Amino acid sequence: MKLAERKSGIIFIALLVVLIASCQYGTRSALHHYHVLFRELYFIPIVLAGFFFGFRTALATSLSVTLLVAPLVFFNWEDFSPNDFTTLLEILLYNLTAAAIGVLSDRERMRQKKLHDAERLAAIGRAMSGVAHDMKSPIVAIGGMTQLVQREFDKDHPSFHKLELVLQQARRLENLTKDLLDFARPLELQRAPRDLNSLIRESFQPVEAEALKKGVKVQLDLFEKLPLVSIDPFRLERVFINLMLNAVQASPEGETVRIRTLVEKGMVVADIIDCGCGIKAEQREKIFEPFFTTKREGTGLGLPISRKIVEAHGGRLRFMDSPKKGTTFRVELPAG
Repeated sequence: MKLAERKSGIIFIALLVVLIASCQYGTRSALHHYHVLFRELYFIPIVLAGFFFGFRTALATSLSVTLLVAPLVFFNWEDFSPNDFTTLLEILLYNLTAAAIGVLSDRERMRQKKLHDAERLAAIGRAMSGVAHDMKSPIVAIGGMTQLVQREFDKDHPSFHKLELVLQQARRLENLTKDLLDFARPLELQRAPRDLNSLIRESFQPVEAEALKKGVKVQLDLFEKLPLVSIDPFRLERVFINLMLNAVQASPEGETVRIRTLVEKGMVVADIIDCGCGIKAEQREKIFEPFFTTKREGTGLGLPISRKIVEAHGGRLRFMDSPKKGTTFRVELPAG
């Protein structure tokens, strides 16, 4: 729903509540049957709020109605008469109805979003697979021919360095093609019981040089009594290398990237905690989308592929704000 439509809908619901309240407060208390009717009419804006805007708006509407009805209950209190009991029951029903419809509406909205995302990603995957296959042969040919021509020049010749730039870009295109294929095709995991701590230590080795180059410290805070996890070590190592490199690149010189492991709610957890500027609000919903990147030379496929690998293991990859500054990327994997 667009922002303008959402604002208009909320304003309409608010005006509807105010209109019903005005009618109720403008009617003499002796006209009991009218007050019963007005109390029933409050269910209309509550149901509309829950259906169109979800739990939070529905609950806000029901609480607003509760506050509007409360003075009438107080001034017309009859020592807990049947009428008082009915009114209190209706107030309770306002909030229960709002909660029930709001939760159901949010679940349905989330289900529709997941379905839409799955269909969209499947279409993107098919398109990327075709593009990657078409790109692969020309890139290999460009790289091979460039190497042959480069051999004709000495290393001090200006053309040798120019051809080296061509080779670098060809390798970059090869890596992009590989990423496209990895994202598009189904994962076939070669699982084996592994200690996650040892895998993290192995994954850190290729990242160490980048950390030294950038002047960023990396602190391993590993829980030594982790249960074994059934994983594909090659696939998951790629995830940790990607997340560690991102953390190092996001952190300023002199800061420390923390990598910790723990057990939480039956899951083996690995946190990669950087000291960067965090993820902007407008980027949070796009962070796992293919081709979205804030890096100058990024492909925007690192995080989507990482999430695909983690979810193929029955786990979850998510991010959250760190307590002091920066972002924590959390990998959750089922134990055993």
